[in-house]
Amino acid sequence: MEVQIKDRKDEIEYLRMALAITELGVSYEQAELINNVVNKVRQRKGKFNIHDGVGLLYAWKEKWRNYYDKMTNPGDSQKTEGGGE
Repeated sequence: MEVQIKDRKDEIEYLRMALAITELGVSYEQAELINNVVNKVRQRKGKFNIHDGVGLLYAWKEKWRNYYDKMTNPGDSQKTEGGGE
C-alpha cells in the first residue's frame, strides 16, 4: 500500500524526488521521517539526542500505523481514535 496522492505534502514529495535523483530510493513515509529528523537536528542546534530520535521514530510509526489502519478499516475509525470496541 502507498500513501494516496491527496494525502501527500509537497515538501515531503520534493524531498523524496530529490533523493531519488541522487539514487537514494526511499518511500514517501521514509522521506517524511528523514525530513522530521533533519528539522529536529536543526531545531536542537547540536543537542539532538537519543530521546529526540526515539520520540520522532515512535510518533512516525504511530502516524503511519493509524493511516493504514484507517485505509484498510474505514468503518473502524472510532476504535483507532480512542473509541470503544
